[in-house]
Amino acid sequence: MSLLAEVLAAAGQAEMVDINIKVSEITEKISSLKLQVMEVTENTYITFLPSFEENEDLLYKSEILSTEMCNLRAFIENQIKREVSDSTGELQKLQDTLQETEFSLSLAGKLILIHRCITEARNLQESLHFVEAAKKLKEFERLLNEDQNELKCIDIFDALEDELIKSQSNFSYSVLEKWKPCITWHETDIDINKTCKQITLHITEGNLKSELIKALHYYDFLVLEINKFGDKLLRNILFLIISKKSRVLVSQEKPQTLLIETENIKNTSCVDVISNLTIVFNFLFLNLSVDFGDRNNFIIELGESISDNFCQYFITNCLDEAVPKRQEELISYEKNIKILIKFDNLLHEIGFLPSENKQLLDYAANVDVLITNKICDCYLESARQLMKKDLHDMIEAGVNYKLLDKEKNEQRVGLVRKVKTVLQPDSDCSVCVSELSPNTYRFPLCQISKSAAELIQLVNALLDETAKSTSEHCALKLFCTARNIFKLYYDIVPLHHKKMLDTIPQQAAMLHNNFYYLAHELLMLGTMFKAKQAVALKNHIITFVDLMESLRSVGNDVLKNQLEVQKKHLLDILRDSGLVTLIENPEFPQGIEKGIRQCTRQLILLQKVWQPVLPSDAYCTSVGFLCNAFVQELIDRVCSTGDIPADTASELVRVFNIVQEKAPLVFPEPKEIYKYVTRWTKFNELVRLLGASLRDVDERWADGKGPLAQEFTVDQVKQLVKALFQISDRRAALLARIN
Repeated sequence: MSLLAEVLAAAGQAEMVDINIKVSEITEKISSLKLQVMEVTENTYITFLPSFEENEDLLYKSEILSTEMCNLRAFIENQIKREVSDSTGELQKLQDTLQETEFSLSLAGKLILIHRCITEARNLQESLHFVEAAKKLKEFERLLNEDQNELKCIDIFDALEDELIKSQSNFSYSVLEKWKPCITWHETDIDINKTCKQITLHITEGNLKSELIKALHYYDFLVLEINKFGDKLLRNILFLIISKKSRVLVSQEKPQTLLIETENIKNTSCVDVISNLTIVFNFLFLNLSVDFGDRNNFIIELGESISDNFCQYFITNCLDEAVPKRQEELISYEKNIKILIKFDNLLHEIGFLPSENKQLLDYAANVDVLITNKICDCYLESARQLMKKDLHDMIEAGVNYKLLDKEKNEQRVGLVRKVKTVLQPDSDCSVCVSELSPNTYRFPLCQISKSAAELIQLVNALLDETAKSTSEHCALKLFCTARNIFKLYYDIVPLHHKKMLDTIPQQAAMLHNNFYYLAHELLMLGTMFKAKQAVALKNHIITFVDLMESLRSVGNDVLKNQLEVQKKHLLDILRDSGLVTLIENPEFPQGIEKGIRQCTRQLILLQKVWQPVLPSDAYCTSVGFLCNAFVQELIDRVCSTGDIPADTASELVRVFNIVQEKAPLVFPEPKEIYKYVTRWTKFNELVRLLGASLRDVDERWADGKGPLAQEFTVDQVKQLVKALFQISDRRAALLARIN
C-alpha cells in the first residue's frame, strides 16, 4: 500500500469516528429535548401543572438542533457518495439513525408550535384581537390534522384534540357574547291601547364591531348571525314600515340610533314607504358596511339572505296596493315609478340587491300591464261581491207586452213610410211587408235581483276602461275580463246559492230571471261597445253573443231543478194520501181528499211567490208543468184500478171537482190552463167518465170519433168501462163497439 493510500484510509477512519461521535451527541440532545417538550405538553394539557421552563428556550434549542441535523445529514450524504464503492454500510446505518433522530426532532418541534399557537390565541383573545386569535386556532387545527400519523404515536394526542375543541368552543362563545351588545333591539308600546309602538335599533361603533364581524366570518358563524339579524329586521322594521303607517328617525347623537314609530293603520302612501325605507337602508349601510373575506361585505351577505323576501313583500303589500284602479290616474303613478327606480339604484349601490336582481326594475317597466291587471282584479273582485249578494233583493226589469194601441199604430205608420221611400214611383211591382212585433228584442216584465242589474253596470264601466286603452294587449285583457265575469256568474252563483235554490222556490225563479236578463243584455252589449270606438281592438271580433246560450241553459237548469223538486213534493203527497191503494182496495181512502187539497194549496202558494217574479210565459209554463204532472198522476192511478165501485167513483168525482175548480185559478187567465196543461182535457174527460152512464160513454166515444176517443186509447176506455160498470149485456155490447 502506498503512503498516500494509508494517509487517506486513516483520514477516512478518523472522519467516521467523528461522525459517530456527532450522531451520538445529537441523539442525546434530541432525546433530552423531546423529554422536556413531552413533559411541558403533558403538564399543560393533561395534568394542568404550571410550566417553569420558557417555551421560547425550548424552541430555540429545537432550532439549533435542527440546524446541526441538517449539516450532519449533508455531510453524511456527501460521504456516502464519495465512499460508495468502499462503504461497508456503516455510513448508511448512521444515516438511518439520523433519520430516526430527525423524526423525534420534528415531533418535538410540532408540539412546541402547537403550544405556541394555543398560548398566543389565548393572549390575542384576551386583548380583543379576535381575527388574529382565530388565525392561530386555525393554525393549531392545521398542525394537528396535517400529519396525524406522527402525533398519534404519542400519548397526549387525544388531549391535544380535546384542547382544540375546547379552545374553539371558548373562542366561539366569547366572540358571540361580544357580538350580542353590538346590535340591540327595543320595542315598547306608546299608548295604553297598544295601537302604537316604538322600535329602536342601536348599532355600536368602533373597531370591535368590525373585528367581531371578520372573526365570525373566519369561523363560519357570520352567515348564521346575518340570517338571525335579517329575519328580525324584516319582521320588526321593514315589514312594519311597508304595511303600517310609520315614522322613521335617526338620532344625531353618536353612536346613531334608528327609531321607528308605527300605528295600527294601513299605510296607503307608496312615496312615504319608500322614503322611510331609504332612511333605514342608509342607516344600515353607514353602520354595518364592513368588508371581510374576498371582496365581501356585511350588507351584501344581508341582501343575499333577505332581499328576495323583502322585494316580494314590498311589491305585494306596497307597490301593488299603489297601482291605480283607473287609467286616468296613470300620470300620478308615474311619479311613484321614478321614486321607485331611484330607490332601486340605492339598494344596488349599497350592495343589498345583487346586480342580477331586477325585480323592482322589472315591476316598474310594466306600468301598463300593472294597471290593466289591477283594473281587472278590482272588477273581478267587485263582480264576486255582487254574486254573493242575496238574490231576493229585487227590482223590476223589462217592459209589459201589452203596449198601447197608439204606440203600435205609430210604429206601423213609420214602417209604411219607410217602405214607400224605397219603392220607385213608376214601378208596377208590389212589396209585401211583414211587420215585426213591437216587442221584438224587448225583455219581458219581471223581477230580477238588484245585483244582476249592478253587474251589467259594472261590465259597462269595464268596457269604458277598455275603450280608453291604447295598448292592444291591455285592451284585449280588459275585454276578456268582461267576458269572464259572465262565465264566472254562471259557474259560481248556482253553487254559492245552492242551499237557497234547493229550498226556496222564489230564489230559483229569481236566478232564472237573472240569467235570462244577462243573456238579453249580452245581445246588444258587443254592438254598443263597438260604438265606443275601441281602436286597440279594431282587428278583433268583439261579441258576447256566444255566451247567451250558456247563460240561458244554466237559468233553465236552475228553474227545472226547482220544478222537479216541486213535482216530487206533489207526487209524494198524492202517494201518501192512499190513492195508490185503489188498485188493491176499491174502497175510497179518506186521505185522498186531504192530499188533493194539500196539492192545490201548494200550487196556490207557488202562484203567490212565482207570479210576481217570473215573466208571464215562464210562470204559466212552470205552473202548467206542475199541474200537468199533478193531473197525470191522478189519471194514471184511476186508469190502473181494476174495480171502481159506484160510491168510490162518486167520491172521486167530488174530489176531482176540487182540482177542476182550483187549478185554473193559478193561471193569470183560467182558460190558459188548456194551453199550458196538456193533460187537462183528458182529466176532464176522466171526471165525466167517472160519473157517466153506459149511454154517456157510448155517446162520447162516438165510434172512435168523439172527445173520449181523442184523449184515451181503446184499451184505456175498455179498462175504465170494466172497472166502473158491472157485467151486463149492455156493457158487453158497448165493449164490442169500442175498438
